[in-house]
This record gives sequence, C-alpha cells and structure tokens, in this order.
Amino acid sequence: EKQLMLLTKNYKDKSTRCTIFEKKYEEIVNEYHKLSGKMEIITQRWEKNEANLKKNRRKFKEFTKSSVAQFDIIITDLYNNYNKVGLAFDSKGDYALSIEYFNKAIAVSNKKSNVDDATPDNNIATIYNNLAAAHNSLEDYQLAIDAYEKAISIRVSNIEHTNKKRKADKELDDDSPPEIVLPGAEISNGYSKISLCLYNLDRFKSAIQNIQKAIAIDLRVLGPKHKDL
Repeated sequence: EKQLMLLTKNYKDKSTRCTIFEKKYEEIVNEYHKLSGKMEIITQRWEKNEANLKKNRRKFKEFTKSSVAQFDIIITDLYNNYNKVGLAFDSKGDYALSIEYFNKAIAVSNKKSNVDDATPDNNIATIYNNLAAAHNSLEDYQLAIDAYEKAISIRVSNIEHTNKKRKADKELDDDSPPEIVLPGAEISNGYSKISLCLYNLDRFKSAIQNIQKAIAIDLRVLGPKHKDL
C-alpha cells in the first residue's frame, strides 16, 4: 500500500492513477491467491494429521497446546489473506467477488481450535463488518444487517470474556474492583450502520431503536457536547 501511494502521488492525471491502481491491485490479488493456496494445503495436511491423532487417544493427548496454537496461527494467516483479497476487490467496486472472499475468510476462521478460554477474535468481527459493507453497497440491506449484528455479537463477547478474565485475575491479586471494559465506538458504529440499513428497508421503528443504542454508547464515550454526537 505504501508503494502504491509512492507510485501514484506524482501522477496528476486521474485516469493514469486509476490505471496504476488497478494494475497494482491485480498484482496484490494474485499474490494473496498464491499465499492462500499454500495455506489451504498446509491446513488440509494439519487437519488430516489431527484426525489421525484422534484415532489414538494416547497420542492425541500429546497433541500439545503449542501445536494447537501453531495451527491457529496458520488458520489466522489464511483468513487474513482471504480478507485482504476481499478488500482489494471491494476497492475496485467488485462487491460480488469481495463477498465471496469475505465468506471464505469467515469459513476458514471457524476452523480455529476454539479453546475454552480463548478470547473471541475482534479481527473476525472486522471481516463481518467488511462483508456487511459489501452487501450494503449492493443494497442487500438484510444481509448487511445480519453481518453487522454478527460483528457486534463477537465484539460484545470479547468484552464479556475480557471482563471475566480481569475479574478472575484481580481476585487473585487484591480485593479492589477490576477495570471494566465497556462497549466503544466500533459497537456504536455497528448499531448506527444497522439503523441506516433498517431505514432503507422502511423499518423505521427498529431503525430508531438501533440508533438510540448507538447514541447511548457515544454519550458515555464522547460526552454530550462532542461534534460527532
């Protein structure tokens, strides 16, 4: 992206800039395709290995946390690559293809080990936001709402998990109350975008309810006199 800025800043002609951008985005997409292909092969091999280990309970117990963590790193790299390909297509206005890759990213993210004490991943919430924005660009408002709601759900779960962990850690240290994480701008923006989608669907009562949720968060985070409010 930095190289892209350097390449285009000296071109005043808009059509020339667009041509360079499109060419570079194609190169970026091709590179991510190659990476994603390699990561899929690694993922398939790992899953096969895991399945074989499960056949032998003794050996499966030796499948250590470090191995699970390593597998999750591979999965994370793969869904991040798919997300970036989706963003590249989204920037070109090819929303149908961007949706395809955002959905691939989400499907891969579901392969993570989901260890009991794992904090819900806000990066996945960001992918759902990207998916929602692409659906919104195509005026598929209900699909956009569904994706925005999923993003909010992940972020809320992340906050609840973080607060639970902080409370447990604090109880071990002293009796003072732990610092609590509260919903912030990202969740507020989610409710605001849902409200706009509902407005476009003429569901005005629900639109008002969602924008009121956004306002309640922003009042606490920004204060009543902030210009954004």
